[in-house]
Amino acid sequence: MDPVAVYGAVVATIVLLWDGVKWYAEHQAKLDVHLATGMCSFNIPELEGKELMILRAINMSSRATTITHMTMQLYPSWLAYIRRRPSQSWIIVDHLPNQPLPYVLEPGKIWTGTGLQTEDVSEMAKGRLYVELIHALAKTPIRCRVTVREKSSPKNEETPSHG
Repeated sequence: MDPVAVYGAVVATIVLLWDGVKWYAEHQAKLDVHLATGMCSFNIPELEGKELMILRAINMSSRATTITHMTMQLYPSWLAYIRRRPSQSWIIVDHLPNQPLPYVLEPGKIWTGTGLQTEDVSEMAKGRLYVELIHALAKTPIRCRVTVREKSSPKNEETPSHG
């Protein structure tokens, strides 16, 4: 057996596999998804005084995808999370009509979804609560854990005078 022929066959196989990986990666949508909680509306009369969760998705790939649903899932344990077996599921209806679902998210574009952050949501967030984004080019949803930070109380301290 010629060592040069074996080397050539191994290199050719590796290159072929690498081309397959690149092709697969190019044909997937890559979304950068971030969830912000505890947001308050400004200049949106129907949402005044309500706390919101804002989900932002940026299409980082060269392919468009269609965002179909925004959901919320509560998992009773880490094992249920891994197995994708939530104890409760909800669909989140977006309260801002500027980017309704389904929404075609073009490459390099941003989609923003909103949901009300009620007291129930804040309480469930102490467990394994996730907001999930479902889009056409993925078999599984993209999950963002809901974390609610404690509200800081305003301090009524006097400002020191300089003089």
